Amino acid sequence: MKQDWILWGLGMALAAALRFCFEACDYIAYGIALLCLVWAARQGLKALARHRKSLARHLGVIMTILLCLFGIWFAATELYLITGAKTDTAANPDYIVVLGAQVRGDEPSRSMSDRVAAASAYLQEHPDTVCIVSGGQGPGENQTEAACMRDMLFAAGIDPGRIWLEDQAANTAQNIAFSLDLVERRTGVRPRELGIVSSEYHLRRAVLVARRQGCQASAIAAPTSLLYLKLNYFIREAFGIWYYALLK
Repeated sequence: MKQDWILWGLGMALAAALRFCFEACDYIAYGIALLCLVWAARQGLKALARHRKSLARHLGVIMTILLCLFGIWFAATELYLITGAKTDTAANPDYIVVLGAQVRGDEPSRSMSDRVAAASAYLQEHPDTVCIVSGGQGPGENQTEAACMRDMLFAAGIDPGRIWLEDQAANTAQNIAFSLDLVERRTGVRPRELGIVSSEYHLRRAVLVARRQGCQASAIAAPTSLLYLKLNYFIREAFGIWYYALLK
């Protein structure tokens, strides 16, 4: 028994270390902590059963049902996210928008680099498409996210005339709304279709945001190059998409 609790303590310590010492591992840490708490609850029920067997049995049934419901919800949500984490090859929009990601000082984050790489590849395959880079300037950023992505696309050999700058947006809804406004100001016509370049885990929510704004959106996936980032953000997005769908 003592050894079991030592392992539990190590598991919680690992969760805390991931949460506070390593970047972008917070939802992996929450998952480990949840497993540790479930294990501790099971151990508590075993101890309770020595004195109140009936109560422990009923509480165990309730906990099992709740865990099964949570597991079904989580698995179904992840399946929905994963099946949408791909490029819509049938679509050919006139405009694509690259959703911003964090800039650390002047250096792009891994997510931004992945998104710009996907946008660059798409623009090279679709030479008539106009690209809107969208993202404002947040804490710890020495330049706007849009400016950073524009410079990266310039360096990749994309014609500067094909890249439009939207540097005010602070979230996904603003990315899309302000990009649609930009096209309308420049052309006099609000586009009915927009390609969205984002990390694969984020595409379902981004497309949902665009459709709520009356725009037919097509997904352009930017594969996340680091496995632990992909795992962490897919876990996070399961909660993010439900938050947006129900509360926004």
